[in-house]
Amino acid sequence: MSHLETQRVYVSLDLRRSLWVAEATGALIVCAYSSDLIHQFRKKGIEVWCFEEEYPEAVVPRSTFLLLSRALTLNMLQDRKKTLEFIVFKPSNKIKRWAEKQGWKLLSADVSTCRELEDKVTFAELAVKWEVPIPSYETVLWSSSDVPDYLQKYGDPFIVQGRMGHAGNCTFQCSSDSQPEILEGARVKISKKIVGHTYTLNMVVGESGSIVVGPVWRQLMDVPEWNSFAFGTIGVGPATDLNDQHLLTLKEALLSLKPLLKESGFKGFLGVDCMLDQEGKWWIIECNPRLTASISLECFIDSAQPETALLALHAEPELIKSDRFDFLNTSAGFGQIILRNPQPRNWKTPKTLKSGTYSIEDGQWQLVSREVDAQHLKTDQLVLLLSRPPGTAIEPGSDYATILFAGDAYHQEQLKDLFMDFYERVVLGRVIRSQDFWKDRFAFVKTADHSPIFLLRKAIQDPRDTGKELLKKLIQAEVETDECIQLLGEHNDCWLVKKHDESIGWLPKSVSIDQNASHKDLIKGESLRLSAQEFWEKWQGTPYQLGGVSIAGIDCSAFVQKFYWDVLQMALPKYSQDQRAAAKLVIQKEELQNNDLVFMHSKEQNYDHVGVFRDDLIWHSSLESGVVQQSIADIQKKYSIEECKRFC
Repeated sequence: MSHLETQRVYVSLDLRRSLWVAEATGALIVCAYSSDLIHQFRKKGIEVWCFEEEYPEAVVPRSTFLLLSRALTLNMLQDRKKTLEFIVFKPSNKIKRWAEKQGWKLLSADVSTCRELEDKVTFAELAVKWEVPIPSYETVLWSSSDVPDYLQKYGDPFIVQGRMGHAGNCTFQCSSDSQPEILEGARVKISKKIVGHTYTLNMVVGESGSIVVGPVWRQLMDVPEWNSFAFGTIGVGPATDLNDQHLLTLKEALLSLKPLLKESGFKGFLGVDCMLDQEGKWWIIECNPRLTASISLECFIDSAQPETALLALHAEPELIKSDRFDFLNTSAGFGQIILRNPQPRNWKTPKTLKSGTYSIEDGQWQLVSREVDAQHLKTDQLVLLLSRPPGTAIEPGSDYATILFAGDAYHQEQLKDLFMDFYERVVLGRVIRSQDFWKDRFAFVKTADHSPIFLLRKAIQDPRDTGKELLKKLIQAEVETDECIQLLGEHNDCWLVKKHDESIGWLPKSVSIDQNASHKDLIKGESLRLSAQEFWEKWQGTPYQLGGVSIAGIDCSAFVQKFYWDVLQMALPKYSQDQRAAAKLVIQKEELQNNDLVFMHSKEQNYDHVGVFRDDLIWHSSLESGVVQQSIADIQKKYSIEECKRFC
């Protein structure tokens, strides 16, 4: 097949990391998930093949290898009758063997070399050998009983890292006050904590061992709304705080990597994370021998430069004849934020959300263009890039969008506030931002006939105009007559209110309220607390209703939530996944005590379930029988018990 025309193929699960890649490499874009970005690519004349678009009824592959190895994808690639060269986000031996079987090529360094450099321990050993500046460390089999010795040797706090995986989810801080949950006996790297800022950059190693390094970005961290990992980054911004001396000393630190990379035989693209301490010294923290999350930004900056783009050099490392340090002459004027679902349950993106350029005018966000034009982006504008179509359920920990911005996210308070405003009002669809909630306004709910009153997920003026089935889906919580609620704001003739159990929803203003209340009224008195038996007598036989929260019908997680509040005065999350995450102590089935939670999965149908353990029985709202008590033996006929947990 050597006589055939050669074509590069860039493979990514979604299109966000494909922006400007075609401009930098001339590659065909192959992706798994559909997106409203596709028309933007094709409008520019970029060829995109999307699995979900071509085969909407098929199961979408969830990894690069599965995407490439599906017969539907393979047939498309073979029909091109070209010699194909593949650029993938993270190379693997499976992808390499698959490509070679077809007579094609994976553009990547040796996969075993990549794993060696990605391994935190192996990389540290090589770094010490070649005098690369890394924090002092040792490799140990983790034992919590040895923590006092580690604190004395490495300081309080010190850093613990697992061997493989992204730094965000395998890096922990251990102190005398707080210890991470690490498996006893696990092999980890322990090191001194460097006090300073973290930066990241991309580079390519050529055939001769010379390196080409792109711009430097400062990592954006510590935003729990977007990343639940303590050391997880939420994106990168321009490194405007680095002066010429910082950049020159960074160059020297990176040059120290060359002997290490030469010995390992690595050729191609890699990311490097480094830190600048308070004394102005650079430390190399880790090496990521693959494409990085900033690959689109890298390609955008490269496409405006006269020199060959880094990703193009990754495809042709023989073109690199000498070292090149772009950050000495080129600064990154743009940055990006990656939005992830930090909740322990699926979350659906609003159906009204669209990719494009947004601008805030008269306090309101407007979609001013569906075009993705970073070149002319203003500091009061943001570009939203969705990984999936609007209304898609996003799994816990998964990316669902990227925000591009121009400016300095760390030093411009206005820009940081812009992010949060955009996130809450556009991405989450909140009418009122949390920072604008009213303070210290409370009220009693009043009804003449004691009929059920519901809080809704949307601000609907008159729920009676809403169909019964739709109304069921909108119910967030039930409010009782004379119950005290907190008023958070108002919109569309509705109050935004919060209950004592932290439930938040919309209450139509047609419901009478008495605002002669205070914070102390919000918390139920002990006189309203129910015994377990009283609670059981109140709820016994209540039918099951998915999303239900009242005597008319209740689901399993709402039943558990009400039990914990009415009997134990503990506010639990509404959803079973959140309840499972909130209860920290895992116990064995034989250790169950009153009020412990039992998390289950249906053997016949694909759904999760939860119940409360009481007096050797499990109280739960079952799909078939509603609120019942059952023995563990009977429960296990229909459910497999996945985990038992306790609030301590």
